[in-house]
Parts: sequence; C-alpha cells; structure tokens
Amino acid sequence: MNIEARRWPRRARDRRLHAAYVDSITTDAMLETLDRTANENLAAITSICGGWQNA
Repeated sequence: MNIEARRWPRRARDRRLHAAYVDSITTDAMLETLDRTANENLAAITSICGGWQNA
C-alpha cells in the first residue's frame, strides 16, 4: 500500500472533512502570499512616492 492510499480516508464523511481541511490550508497559504505581496508592493510604492516628495 502506498503512502497516498493511507492518507486518503475511506469513509465518505472523513473524505469530505479531509478535503475541507486541505482546502483551508491551501486558502490560508494563498492569503498569506497575497498579504505578503501586497505589503511588498505597498513598501515599494511608498518608497517611490517618498523619493519624489523629497526631490
């Protein structure tokens, strides 16, 4: 039996819960990436605008 077969639950209810858990992890990771990207973009824009104001 391979590892993937052992990870996937056999009962339908457990499969739904497992899928929801994986979806929540994926969503959290995507939101974290978007948040980090937004902060980086904001920092870049702020530094550019700040540079123009000080010129």
